[in-house]
Amino acid sequence: MGKRIRDIRWISVWCRRFTVDFGEVFVPSNIEVPKPRVLPEFKRLAHGLRSDNISILDAKTFYIPNLHYDGNGPDAYFWVGNGSEPTSFGIKVPNEMGSLDPLRSYQGEDIEIQLPGSLTVYDIDWMSVWCVQYRLNFGHVMIPKDLDVPPALGQTKISPPWWYNPTSTTPRTMLPTNCREYLDKRLQVRWKLEDDSVVITLSAKIKEDQLEVMSQ
Repeated sequence: MGKRIRDIRWISVWCRRFTVDFGEVFVPSNIEVPKPRVLPEFKRLAHGLRSDNISILDAKTFYIPNLHYDGNGPDAYFWVGNGSEPTSFGIKVPNEMGSLDPLRSYQGEDIEIQLPGSLTVYDIDWMSVWCVQYRLNFGHVMIPKDLDVPPALGQTKISPPWWYNPTSTTPRTMLPTNCREYLDKRLQVRWKLEDDSVVITLSAKIKEDQLEVMSQ
């Protein structure tokens, strides 16, 4: 497509053959597109924990570059929670492999981790490396309240679209998840982020008599 959301003023489902507009959405000129947010590095407190600046890529995903940790904590995990600083009242976050095993050592690796379940960055105040057994914080980063990051895949809470066939052999995870419906659910706008661009897909539902007109 080669365009960014700021390069367009409207989106339409348009029939070129019959020059019919099935519906349109206008894009405000001052629209602010959600984007990743860069945070400070981990606070350095114990076990050689350090990193470069941490990024929140979307509402569930953290990118931690140049991560160092000696791996000697007996019961350490990525840990998130609420409050002014890390406490034992937190939630374990799976490592970059999706495992909840105690953390191994890291020697300057770049990793991504995702918040579990329905938890998002808007629900937490901090992320840390925390030893559950000894209730020790090895280092943490605070999460700002003014985030405006992209939604994560599967985060939008919409009912299955009208074109979804429950008997299909296509896995449900292959269906688009970033989606909005307009015009009484007759127009569906789906999008995904690719680098600094937004790829947009439109789907429309038309009446049977419109199909008859177009088939003539």
